[in-house]
Amino acid sequence: MAARMKMEGSEGKKANVLVVEDEWWIAEMITGILENAGYCVVGPADSVQTGLALIENHQIDAALLDVNLGTAMSYPIADALIARDVPMLLTTGYHYKDLPRQYHGVPLLGKPTTPQRILAALTQLLKAD
Repeated sequence: MAARMKMEGSEGKKANVLVVEDEWWIAEMITGILENAGYCVVGPADSVQTGLALIENHQIDAALLDVNLGTAMSYPIADALIARDVPMLLTTGYHYKDLPRQYHGVPLLGKPTTPQRILAALTQLLKAD
C-alpha cells in the first residue's frame, strides 16, 4: 500500500484543491488521486459557472484547471484564482503559444498525464506558494 501524503494548505490543514474538468471520468480519476494523497477536493466543477461558484463559497489553496471545458474556456476561473492569489496548474493539451499571454506564467500540466506527474506538479505548486 502506498504511503498517504498529507499536503498542508496555508493554515496547516490539508490543502483544498479545486478541480475543474468537463470530462467526468478524468474528473473522477483526478479526484481519487488527490483524495488518496490526502488532499481535500473542492468540486469537481465541469463548467465556468460551477467553478466560479465553488471559488466564491470555499477556501481554495490550489487548483487544477482544464483549459477547454468543451463549450467554454476556463479563463474566467483562472482570472478569479489569480485575483485571489491562488496558485493553479492548467491541465491541457495546448502549448503556451496557444494560450492568451496572461497565462504564460501559469504552470502547465500536459494531457495525457499520470498520477505521479499530477502529484509532483501539485506538490511543487504548493511549495512555491
